Amino acid sequence: MGRTRQSADLVSENNIFVNISTDRVGIGSTLPNSKLDVLGGISVSGIEVIDSSGVWQGSSAGIQGIQGIQGTTGTQGTAGVIGVDGTQGTQGIQGIQGIQGIQGTDGYVGQDGAQGIQGIQGIQGITGTQGITGADGNFGGATFDYTFSTTTTDSDPGQGNVRFNNASLSSATQMFIDDTDDNGTDIQSFLRTIDDSTSSIKGHFRVSNRLNADDFALFTVDGSITEATGYFKVPCTRISGATSFSDSEDIIVTFARTGDKGDQGTQGTTGTQGIQGITGTQGTTGTQGTTGTQGIQGITGTQGIQGIQGIQGITGTQGTTGTQGIQGIQGIQGITGTQGIQGITGTAPSWTRVTSGGTATNGQQIVADTSGGSFTYNLPSSPSTGHIVRFADGANWETNNLIVGRNGSTIEGAAENLTVDIGNTILDLIYDGSTWEVFSSVGPKGVQGLQGIQGPNGTQGTQGVQGSNSKGLAIIAWLSPS
Repeated sequence: MGRTRQSADLVSENNIFVNISTDRVGIGSTLPNSKLDVLGGISVSGIEVIDSSGVWQGSSAGIQGIQGIQGTTGTQGTAGVIGVDGTQGTQGIQGIQGIQGIQGTDGYVGQDGAQGIQGIQGIQGITGTQGITGADGNFGGATFDYTFSTTTTDSDPGQGNVRFNNASLSSATQMFIDDTDDNGTDIQSFLRTIDDSTSSIKGHFRVSNRLNADDFALFTVDGSITEATGYFKVPCTRISGATSFSDSEDIIVTFARTGDKGDQGTQGTTGTQGIQGITGTQGTTGTQGTTGTQGIQGITGTQGIQGIQGIQGITGTQGTTGTQGIQGIQGIQGITGTQGIQGITGTAPSWTRVTSGGTATNGQQIVADTSGGSFTYNLPSSPSTGHIVRFADGANWETNNLIVGRNGSTIEGAAENLTVDIGNTILDLIYDGSTWEVFSSVGPKGVQGLQGIQGPNGTQGTQGVQGSNSKGLAIIAWLSPS
């Protein structure tokens, strides 16, 4: 194959033109208007991928261009423009790979020719737009997918529906929940267990928007449930959170059963009887009046001074600890939901081990190690409704107590710090808008201490002097208590 030199700046080889002075290459064009100018369409293996108007005609996924014939090394061409970065999300379609520079044929042996220009790099494909962020996961536990109904009638709410007996959740006393959830799963066997606890509060449940964990209402299960045809009636009291949900709102219901109450500890021995108070001295007998008309009744003597309080009896020894309550039955496994769109990876809550005092933040899980001595760990200073802090025993709180500082709020309505002296315990504190509510996984009740010794009775006061008889004159006399 021969090679002709058209001019000082133009080299032609089978309708391939290289303009050395402008660093431009033309295919089918002797006057290239850009670094690479192709007059006509571009095909790969006989299939047109770019038409003569420059419009891509090939597969949407793009194809690998065939490697061109190796040409003589040219001068460095300018780099192609880099496409702007799109926002991160689902993988965009891969951009079309730029056409590789055509490989020139071997030059003839002779005088060194001018160095050819390097093939132009293809324009980088535009990065796909970012996908929608996946919704945050909701509150964990024995969770079921339901739809909220604003109807308040005591009847079967229908498959997948939940309703209450009052439009305002603050005044609701019963939840009506269908036997099956939105996915058609029958949860009757689970619902029959949520009131099995021997404690007065059988458990808790939380109703929340399926995609917004901050939109929730928290309830206690106050008594035994009633199983009706097609649905269950759950006695309840709202303690915090939302007061209403929209009709047909997509919600999830999460149950947490309370553990059984621990056995009653043995009765402590009765304290010893307090020392009997000393009997007051007898008042002196008044002198006998002379016989005559009846004298005026003498004024009653003043009450004797109250006897000194007996010494406080010694506190009885601590009764043996009651046996631990039976662990609650584990909730049934919820049905696996369909795979959602991949969201941004979040950080899972982690446990923080501490050995000295500090201040907790909302959602923090703290392993409090008191092996080096008791210390105080404060709750958040400005809590909001639904804030939660969890503590776990990291050594033995029974030996070295953990003190939970109220930090300006109240705990169970009391303006006192909480001293935890029970070992092997996980403690949840949830702020209900006015006080921190305390929930514990274990906690046997200790026996009653011994009764203290009764104090002695006070001494009896002295008797008043009896009035004397006289004619026409009344003599009034009394003993001064001094």
